[in-house]
Amino acid sequence: MPNEYFGEYEVLGMITAELHPEIKYFEGRQVRTPGNLVKYIVVSGGYISQVITHADRDELLNYIYNLATEWGGDAFSHFDMSIETGITDYNPNSTYSYTAISGLVIKRK
Repeated sequence: MPNEYFGEYEVLGMITAELHPEIKYFEGRQVRTPGNLVKYIVVSGGYISQVITHADRDELLNYIYNLATEWGGDAFSHFDMSIETGITDYNPNSTYSYTAISGLVIKRK
């Protein structure tokens, strides 16, 4: 539920989870393949390729669902999903995006 549940309920906990992509670095230019994003970083003497493989968001949603039911919950309220930016090192060219989800696990009465 993206909004608050207005019936009676007990809060069982709060979940905050992030799903980061797989990121690999290669010397030189790499060819983009389906499902991958390639960014080129200029370094002295050439390029480094940052290859980003994004994970399926359904994987994160299934993880949250399973965790909430393990806790005894029957709903996930105040659901918030956002796309955030991360960085793999201090080079501003090494940024990537990832999915973050947070919300409350509740047991409806």
